[in-house]
Amino acid sequence: MHFESKIRPGKNCWKQGMATHAKILIDCEAFYESLHEAICRAKKSIIIVGWDIDRRVRLIRGRKEFESPYPSVLGELLAHKARENASMLIYLLRWDSSIMFSFQREIAAQHLWEISTPENVHICADDCIPIGGAHHQKIIIIDNTLAFSGGGDVAAGRWDSQEHKIIEPERHDERGNYGPFHDVQIMLEGPIVGDLTKIACERWVRAAGYEIKTDQLKPDEQQHISMVDFCTPDFKDVPVAIARTSPAIGDAKRIEEILHMYLDLITSAEEFLYLENQYLTSKDIARQLNQQLRNKRNLRAAIVSSFEPEGMLEGEALWTARIEFERILEVGIKKEQVIMCAPLFHVSRGEKPFYKRIHSKVMVIDDQYLCVNSSNITNRSLQLDTECDIVLIADSDSHRMGIRKIRNALIAEHSGIPAQRVQKIIENGHRLRRLLKAKPYGHWSLAVLKDHRYTHQKLGGFMNLIVDPKRPFLPRRLMKRLSSSGMLRNPSRRKLAIFAGSFLVVLIILLVSLSNAQWFSNTTLISFLEGAREMPASFLVVCSLYLIGGLTFFPMTILSLATTAVFGALRGTIYAMVGALLSAALLFGVGHYLGLSNIRKYFGERIRKATMKLKNKGVFGVAMIRLTPIAPYSLVNLAAGIVSIKFVDFMLGSFMGLLPGLIAKGLVGDSLMQVFIKPNIEGVAYLISGLVVWILLVVFAKRLINARMHRLSKV
Repeated sequence: MHFESKIRPGKNCWKQGMATHAKILIDCEAFYESLHEAICRAKKSIIIVGWDIDRRVRLIRGRKEFESPYPSVLGELLAHKARENASMLIYLLRWDSSIMFSFQREIAAQHLWEISTPENVHICADDCIPIGGAHHQKIIIIDNTLAFSGGGDVAAGRWDSQEHKIIEPERHDERGNYGPFHDVQIMLEGPIVGDLTKIACERWVRAAGYEIKTDQLKPDEQQHISMVDFCTPDFKDVPVAIARTSPAIGDAKRIEEILHMYLDLITSAEEFLYLENQYLTSKDIARQLNQQLRNKRNLRAAIVSSFEPEGMLEGEALWTARIEFERILEVGIKKEQVIMCAPLFHVSRGEKPFYKRIHSKVMVIDDQYLCVNSSNITNRSLQLDTECDIVLIADSDSHRMGIRKIRNALIAEHSGIPAQRVQKIIENGHRLRRLLKAKPYGHWSLAVLKDHRYTHQKLGGFMNLIVDPKRPFLPRRLMKRLSSSGMLRNPSRRKLAIFAGSFLVVLIILLVSLSNAQWFSNTTLISFLEGAREMPASFLVVCSLYLIGGLTFFPMTILSLATTAVFGALRGTIYAMVGALLSAALLFGVGHYLGLSNIRKYFGERIRKATMKLKNKGVFGVAMIRLTPIAPYSLVNLAAGIVSIKFVDFMLGSFMGLLPGLIAKGLVGDSLMQVFIKPNIEGVAYLISGLVVWILLVVFAKRLINARMHRLSKV
């Protein structure tokens, strides 16, 4: 049979490659068991990218949990693997989600991960996403050899067996019992895994600020793991495509491959299209489905989703949009061409049925394409969030048979109809209503959606704009300035002007407040300054304050401004420099003595990020970091000790980097005190000039050191 593939790398997918083996994991019991087995067999590396990564999830249960020599709980398992093999590299990248999802996640998860795992476990919360967007990719890489992707996260409230028993003791977590839950994941092996690794590595370096050691991810050939060692693949030597959604982040352009993938594959449907998805709101997809059903009068489509929403927000925002999706879909087509339905379970007559939560994202086009996706059929999944979809492309009879088998198994699970009968209904062209004819009680069955109950939602349109946007809430130019790759890493003139203006406003308010305080007067302040400056041990007191401030992570900028305000521009600057260098030396020694593993327990992954920035830095590298702080002053000092920069280089670089700022702070601190003592135009002008000098000195010093580093790099 001649077949022209609709897959076009660069248009509706990112990459196309081969999988030597592929297995579809229906529901999280199968997914978690395979993941546990793969992690236990890992030799070199584990990368997990997810919407959430919950350390408390039990991957295996029942007899398998009792018999396994390895821990069943994810956090304990990863910690065990990391301690078992000190060279094992483990990277965990979870979305730093909005407060809306806090009730679904473990409180203080980042900190709990950090204190419960050794230092070869790298953990990062990814917030590199425009406001309104979400990181929704689910990618797991084991030894750069096996990969998992699809709709499932290792998260609370996801585990369930394919039977979806109404009474299931294992369907329980820290939040209590939860209802039947359906998801689908794919496990891949072969060259295509390397492409998924690239996605994970790009996400990691953008969020964490340092690269994954890709050359150390894969073991030697003799240690190579394969899924055939612990399961039977569904497909062998099958073509695979990867499609993505990603918003414009920093300098990266917007990616909408998944939207085009859906649109193009739908146009290839000839006989039967099967779709199951958590949400159905995209009008673009509804129109394309409708157009294809009108063009191909023999084409039929079965769409499975959840019966009712979880909470008012879903009902208002997404179920009202699903009504419009259904209306667009059904315009001008025969009724028997399409059904939109949901699985339910009637225990007995008269009792309210149980519903199965559909979280999977699957599309099957005839027996030619099988898509296991992370994307929902929503505006945000197709145009705003980060997503990763996997498309299997049949190029042999065995592949087509495998796709039919998976499709029929999914429909059988939901409908209560045996898979063989499902196949006959499809291939004989019977009406799709026959899929609704299962036994009425004691079995799962499919029922037509009844969304008309949500037609009178008053806030539906408005809530849909908020919950399911196509674009970020803020313009890209502004987002680029606010993102970690834009304004926050390279402060613009506007940001510096805003900072200076805010500083002056606060200062004026403070002056007005203090001028009315009875205890505050020029005489009192002058008396305090004279006493402090004439105190014999003033230098030792200042040095002690800097040492204590360093150990307690007190902001060095505030301490330096206070020192120069009290002791004047010249003497105060000298005191501040000596104190800052003593504090740096002390914490350098602490970092060198304790090492990363001990300090990480208290400061988490922030200390690792700082060490990565400082690694292999010389005098000028340290100076540049002092001019553009990557972390709190004390944290940088600890990190420098951990990475074992030469002490002399560290101190010299610190002196060079601190000097411009301290000179300027000397002027600002001294002028600040003059304004307090004698508030007049001259004093305010002195203060403003100090701020301007501060900015100019830092900018000039950065350019000078950058030029010097550039020349050295060419030597």
